[in-house]
Amino acid sequence: MPRYCLFGDTVNTASRMESTGLPYRIHISRSTVQTLRSLDEGYKIDIRGQTQLKGKGVEETTWLVGNAGFPRPLPAPQDIKPGEPWQDLIYREITAAVAKAHQDAAGTGSSGTAWARTRGEGGEDRVGQVSALAQRVLCPGRVHTTPPTPPHFL
Repeated sequence: MPRYCLFGDTVNTASRMESTGLPYRIHISRSTVQTLRSLDEGYKIDIRGQTQLKGKGVEETTWLVGNAGFPRPLPAPQDIKPGEPWQDLIYREITAAVAKAHQDAAGTGSSGTAWARTRGEGGEDRVGQVSALAQRVLCPGRVHTTPPTPPHFL
């Protein structure tokens, strides 16, 4: 049960922008672009083009791709088109990151096995082990000491 609820056009627009976005991308609306430009802080944007937003019609949207004053490299977005199945790719990346975190934490005294359940692209259940480090960092309170049963999904 949520602790609070938000309603309004801003919330709906944010939801539509998120649902039409892509992994590793920050999808922003025209009003956000105007605000960022007015700040004159060196934000870099790329025009995405016309995007159909459910209940809002077609709007010109852009990607926020960086800031002139930010020296560290950003993750490179994959070449994924809207509507393409990208969940498996992201699932593999997360699994690899968790495995690496588990290897890194192996020498620190972390122990114990936990399980997490996720829902795959086609709605199928996936169960996998989660390292002690990942339990604390990625999903506190959402792991189980035995393989979970429905309806516990991440």
